[in-house]
Amino acid sequence: MPNPLLCRLISLLFLTAGIALFSGCSLLPQTPPAQTIDTSELTDQLQQQDQQLETMNGELLAIHNQLNLIQQNLTQLQQPTKTFKPRPQPPVVQQQNEITAEKEKASVDGKVVLGQIEWLWLQPLGRNIMVRVDTGIILSSIHASNLNIYEKDGQEWVKFVIALGQTDNTTNGNTTENLALDLPIKRYSRVRLPDQDDRDRRPVVEIPVKLGSIQQQTEFTLSTQSSMLYPLSIGRNFLRDMALVDVSIKLSQEPYQPPATSPNIQQPDHQTTEP
Repeated sequence: MPNPLLCRLISLLFLTAGIALFSGCSLLPQTPPAQTIDTSELTDQLQQQDQQLETMNGELLAIHNQLNLIQQNLTQLQQPTKTFKPRPQPPVVQQQNEITAEKEKASVDGKVVLGQIEWLWLQPLGRNIMVRVDTGIILSSIHASNLNIYEKDGQEWVKFVIALGQTDNTTNGNTTENLALDLPIKRYSRVRLPDQDDRDRRPVVEIPVKLGSIQQQTEFTLSTQSSMLYPLSIGRNFLRDMALVDVSIKLSQEPYQPPATSPNIQQPDHQTTEP
């Protein structure tokens, strides 16, 4: 028969072990619940950081370019400079300096500078006439009157009159002066009239002229329009590759004065003066 005291002791030991076991379970650390992460907020933060990085890269690139430019300037400044000694200039008379200055003023890159109004020497008339320089027309023109076309030695000729008024300052105070010319017709040219569809057929004559340093045979169309202020207009056929036009000036070239005894200047043989 088992001992009652021993049985009670064994029961007490089991009870003590059970209490200790439950106490140990309560003392173990408990794991906190997992936190929920907001992915949209993280995405926004990453995008902001990317933008900041791009801005910083742009600023770094600009600083790099400025440093390169400064380095190039420093390199140029460090290069040795050459010293040029001016050549001794011979003494020049004041009058020669004035002549050189006038020539430089009257030409640019070898081309004669003309104003909107100039003196033109007409060899058949043996005189200077004030003319209008017009870059808007192709052929130079003469505003003539009393045109008379006839045949001479199998070739067409034309007689016409150039009327000089007070506007051209060539009449020495006279109201008008009519200069008649008789020249062979070189060809005909058709000119479109303003606000008209038809073309006007005009005779073309060739006249030796001189303006400043330009001397050449120039074609002129003969026009009967009487509303022109100046009797002659110089067009692009005269100016081409020879002259530049500055409409802000007038009479930039001196009137041509032929020598008293010059073998190159012929006496005019096609001129008559009408009252």
